[in-house]
Amino acid sequence: MAESTENTFADKPSAVELPDEVRRYKSSGLPRIFASGDMRLMKCINNGNNTVHPIHSQYEDMDGLNFLGNLTNIKQHIQFVKYITGKCAIPKKMLHLFLKAYEIDKYFNEMDIAEFDSPTKEAFFNLEFYFNKCEAYIFQITSMQIAEKDGFQVLSSIEDDDIKRYTQTEEDFVEDIKTLISLIPAGRKVIFMNDIYPELVVESAETIPELYTITALLRTATVNAEFNKHSVRFFDYNKLQTTPFFKQLFAENSTEFKPMGLGFSFIMLNEYFIKP
Repeated sequence: MAESTENTFADKPSAVELPDEVRRYKSSGLPRIFASGDMRLMKCINNGNNTVHPIHSQYEDMDGLNFLGNLTNIKQHIQFVKYITGKCAIPKKMLHLFLKAYEIDKYFNEMDIAEFDSPTKEAFFNLEFYFNKCEAYIFQITSMQIAEKDGFQVLSSIEDDDIKRYTQTEEDFVEDIKTLISLIPAGRKVIFMNDIYPELVVESAETIPELYTITALLRTATVNAEFNKHSVRFFDYNKLQTTPFFKQLFAENSTEFKPMGLGFSFIMLNEYFIKP
């Protein structure tokens, strides 16, 4: 992943350059958590359900707490953490290819509306300010498919002939786990999550071998002695199938959670992985 601080990159002024009112995101006294992943994780976190205080979560579509976008692979998570902690500057022209919240910025820039006050600005500074103050960091990894443009991670859904696409190797995945954990303050909880195996929910769905590989690699990471400075845990989404009402958690013929599924998965995540 390319790293630079050239002036062509998105401006990220330091906290002291902004007035205090920019950071209107106040703590509720509940434990702060950071989450990054696909819609299943981000929407189950929601507003924290009066038990945790999320600094990055999703309600619906692009609405949420400081929500900038859904991510699926570990290289995207690394780039995201580096971006909001000032370790990586992403060119303005690339931001909307990586974090969907920046699509509205691109639109207003193209319309030359100078007075547009983007919500991404406040979201970014809230994330920058609170990231190192969290008690738990949750990352959902659902893919080993990598998409890169000009040395930066972009969303695999982007159609662009200049995007380099490849499947991540297991060895590279393991190294990236180490890199991601190293970006988290010592002594904090790091919780990894995988994806639902579609064939467990939809009978006609095909098995995706890559999802089983991700599960095996993440399970190994939780017992790696190298990570003794952190409390590393793995929440296997597919363990939910042990509940007698497993299929009732999902919409019909879909792996998307119903509201009941979002609520139940949050309870499991909080009670067994965030709290302990």
